Amino acid sequence: MYKKYIFLALTLLSIAFFYKGVPLDVFHAHTTILTLVGGILSTILLTITFFNFYPPKAVKAEDKKQDNFGCILIVVIVIFFFGFSGFLIFNTVNESSLEIEKNGKYTVGEIVNGSSFKTRKADFTSVIIRYKTQDGKVYQTAQDISAEEFENYYRYQEVPIVYSSKYPTILQILRSDTDIAKYLKIKIRDISISDLEKLIELKNPSEINQYLNSINQKWQYEGAYNGNSYVYNNKFKKNIIKVTPGKELVYALNDVNYELFEDELNKSDFKKNDNYEGKGTVYIKPGYILNKRIERVKTNDPEKSVLDFEQKTVVYFLKTNN
Repeated sequence: MYKKYIFLALTLLSIAFFYKGVPLDVFHAHTTILTLVGGILSTILLTITFFNFYPPKAVKAEDKKQDNFGCILIVVIVIFFFGFSGFLIFNTVNESSLEIEKNGKYTVGEIVNGSSFKTRKADFTSVIIRYKTQDGKVYQTAQDISAEEFENYYRYQEVPIVYSSKYPTILQILRSDTDIAKYLKIKIRDISISDLEKLIELKNPSEINQYLNSINQKWQYEGAYNGNSYVYNNKFKKNIIKVTPGKELVYALNDVNYELFEDELNKSDFKKNDNYEGKGTVYIKPGYILNKRIERVKTNDPEKSVLDFEQKTVVYFLKTNN
């Protein structure tokens, strides 16, 4: 008699344990395996409990064709398994986000490894990030990402992250300037055409570097090019700027962005040159020429793309005498 209540208690305990009993950082680090174990165990216990409360009865052969109870039970079991498993994943993601919101600390991590396996219905892609917390401890934590995002990262690349001071292995990659600005409590924005006009007038490499880092983070001076041009690389975005003071500026983005500067161009004194027949699109205003184009850049990394090139958005900004 008590057997059915024991299994009912075990079922409820199993659900409660995987819902709230597993520490958040442990569930966050092993979400897939714990979700499967929790879903399977709770489903088995629920099924046993059900049969203890409603044991199967003998049915006459002529009535079996009309008995759909077994099919309905299978459907209910399947729904419970996927429903509970989905709930566990949602709860872990939600609780981790709340933990980051409450106890998040900003730092810069380094990608030391990663793996990607994708099928039509599943995506098992992650990178391993090494980072140091405020108390000086070093962690290496796996972070799930999409297969598409995986192609944008490389080993030893620096990435801005925020981790939980309570559970340091819970982290989140900061993917936008807005997110970085939130945790650094500074203003960060995208480079504008007015910035290009100011940058092309600066003559000192350190002044250019300082100006770039006042716009967004992690610009680094890479050195002089051909003696009179200065090259800067953004370690977070992998964008590059080359400045030839008073003459030319080249701004190369690490992705394809057809809308770059479009709103600003439409509201500025720049006019589109419809007679231009070369690569990209040219805009002109007194004193400046802006050429925006999509270019192919060769890559020697066979793991990065099945092709031997990747596409980038490149802006050529020239100062003229008129």
